[in-house]
Parts: sequence; C-alpha cells; structure tokens
Amino acid sequence: MNGKGTRWILTFFLVISLILPAAFLVNSFASETSTERETNGYTHTVFAEYCSLSYCPYCPPVSSQLQQIYSSHNYPFIYVTLVYDKNPKIRDRCAELGVQGFPTVVFDGGYTMVRGGQSSAEPFISAIEQCGKRNDVYDVSIDILMRGMGNDRIQVNVTIFNRDSRAYHGTLRAYVAEIESRWRDASQKPYHFAALDFVYDQPISVGGGGKLNLSTIWDGSEYNIDIENTVVIAAVFDSHTDYADNVSMADIYSAYPDTIITSGPEGIINETTVTFTWIGRDREAPVEELLYSYRLEPLYPEWSDWTSETTVTYTNLSEGWYKFEVKAKNPDNEEDPKPATSTFAVNLHHPPEVKISKPGRRLCINNKIYPIPLPIVIGGCDIEVDATDEAGIDHVDFYIDGELKYQDSRPPYRYTTWYTTTLFKRYMIKVIAYDTLGNENSDTVKVWKIL
Repeated sequence: MNGKGTRWILTFFLVISLILPAAFLVNSFASETSTERETNGYTHTVFAEYCSLSYCPYCPPVSSQLQQIYSSHNYPFIYVTLVYDKNPKIRDRCAELGVQGFPTVVFDGGYTMVRGGQSSAEPFISAIEQCGKRNDVYDVSIDILMRGMGNDRIQVNVTIFNRDSRAYHGTLRAYVAEIESRWRDASQKPYHFAALDFVYDQPISVGGGGKLNLSTIWDGSEYNIDIENTVVIAAVFDSHTDYADNVSMADIYSAYPDTIITSGPEGIINETTVTFTWIGRDREAPVEELLYSYRLEPLYPEWSDWTSETTVTYTNLSEGWYKFEVKAKNPDNEEDPKPATSTFAVNLHHPPEVKISKPGRRLCINNKIYPIPLPIVIGGCDIEVDATDEAGIDHVDFYIDGELKYQDSRPPYRYTTWYTTTLFKRYMIKVIAYDTLGNENSDTVKVWKIL
C-alpha cells in the first residue's frame, strides 16, 4: 500500500474515534459547549429538556448540576427531566430531539446540546448563556393558570401573548411534572421536574400583537399525584427552526395572591424594635385592592385583622427567637397559601440562669437528698440542673473534674451515670448551660464522694 493510501486510512480511523462515543447509549464524557461568559442581556427564559436513564451511571452528576443552576436563581432558566426508561409517553420526545446517548441535555429545542457526563456545571451554564443571547426569538410570553379540581384532576389554562408585529406559528408543549420525582436516578436520588405527561402538544398560531387562550382539564388519576408536588412547564417552539422562544412554569399556588417581605430583620439582632414592610401581587386584582394579615410568633400567635397597610412595627421585644408571617388576600377572598416568612432573634447577651440542684451542697445518699448542708455523696447520685433562658436552652454540658461527661438538650437536664471506683475522693462538678443564641453560664460545686 502506498503512502497516500496509508494516510487516508489513518485519517478515517481518527475521525471515527472522535465521533463514535457520542453514539453510545451511555456516554462517559462528551464535548462541552464553549461560549463567552455573560450574565445579563438574555432575550428570553432558556428551556432545557434533560434526557436521562434511571440506570445511567453518568446521569446523577448532571441531575445535580442542573438543579444547582436552577436553584441558584442566577439565570433565567427552566428545565424538565425526561426519564427515558420510565415514561413511554415522553420517550418519543427524546427521539425528536435527536438524542442518541444518555445523559443529553437539549437547550431551546436543539439550539445547542450538552452530551455526556460533565465534571462541573460550567458546560450547562455556557449553553444557557449561549441560548440567552439568541437574537432570532419572537417576543412571545406564556401565562399559566393551574387549579386543582379534585380526584387528581388539574385545570390548566395557558395564555400565549405575541408582542411581535409578525404572526407567530409554532408548537406548544406543556408538561405535567413532579417537583421531586417518584423516579430515582442511578445514585438512588429522586429526579427533579420529571415529566409525567403532556397537557398540550399541539401547533399554535397567534397573530401579531394578539394572544391565544387555551384551557383543558388534565386527568392524573393513573398517577396518584400529590398536587402540591406538581408543576406545569409550558414552552413554545418556532415552526421554522423548532427552537424554543420562551418557557414558563406554574404550580398550584400560582393562581393565588403572593406576598413578599421587602424589608425587615433577619438572623440575630441586638435591637428590641423591629419594622417589617411587604408587598402583594395577584394575577388579576390590582395591588391597591389587596388586604393583608400578619402575626409574630410566639409573641402574637393569632393572625391580625385584615388591613391595607404594608408595614408594621414591634417594640420592646424580649430576648429570643421570633417568626414573622404575612399573607395577602384578593377581593375574591383567596388567600396566599404560603405566607411570606422571616425568622430572626433578639440577642441582648443575657446569660442563662443555671444551678446544680442535685446534689448541690447537700447530703445525698443513694440518690436521695437530705436537708443537711454537707456536700457529701454516698452511693449513686444523679446530677440534676435547673436551667432557664428567655431565648430557650439549647443544651447543658456536664463536667467532672474538668472532663466532659455528658450533654443533655432536653429538660429535665440530668446526668445519671456518674459512677466511681474510688472509696473516698473529692470531685468538682461543673455544668455549662448554653441558650439558643450562644450565650452561656455555668455553676460549680465540690463534693466528697464515698463509694
């Protein structure tokens, strides 16, 4: 064989060795998407469809990385998980997306993909940023209303707004997904946003400047769903490119008013006066028509009367932990089912009150105290402590001659296993009580122990 033929054969095998791993059922690694990092200027919310196998050994890191990105709220990004071997209803979608191996994450309907396991979240972040800079998207948005109808049925209303001057032709795909899936990956951790079914999978047309309203009732009786663990994820795909132009997500609470605390204390503070402010919002009612109710536990455990005020001040607070909650109500008397919450503590650096109540400085014989002021212990004797604090006692440490013997976090605070083999010896008992704010105080007593 001449030299030219040899070079052609070597070139052929080199090309095959580069492209073949992408065609395996499970990829251990694949090329990473590389784009310049950018954190703003997104043209739309980026949508990812994550195709996975429950037994794929390279899928668990991808599951974790996608959830980490989503939970960070640093990127306008929504994803759905398509578990190929668990759900035949969405299996065809992976084929439509051109998936040949697992894991594969398809961004914006195929604008870019990340194939195989990755050592970090960076390839996915790069793909999100690449899609976020697209300039070929239509100015469309999606509004989802999700209401429980009982018997595992969900009413799903979708409104698509086309703010573009051009008519929009595309496909609406709306998934019903579980926030924490019933299916687990190869590491035995539950998937997130795993699709159960399609609510909508149909062509749509929306005139320039117009909107399209759709309504249906999805029957989930075969899935025995937990409606509070269920979301609807809807995306629209351009008919010319098949790329996603926008995506939205809604849960069962999205139909109700929402309340947001805009200012107020958090964590541990050194002040006894606090002020909270908040805002409310509703899908239909104007902000000025919303009413609010609030409470501060444990000081004021009952909800306040409804008011249009959006601020409240509490004074002369004692030391301790507090939880402030506020909820909105619209004119239809629909309340925010998840009140806004803020937890804080007032720390005036007051130490706990602590005292060794047994044996104390009295005679103790076989675990019984006698009213004789002699710090002598004969036989067994429990060590008991009285500890109180406005903020609550976190725990009490028991020391014998400087050595930590026991820690008790529940009253009555007691150390019951104090045994010695020395016939006659003097011991120093010391206890340290800690409150829930980290303040501490101690008490010490020296006793003679016989037997």
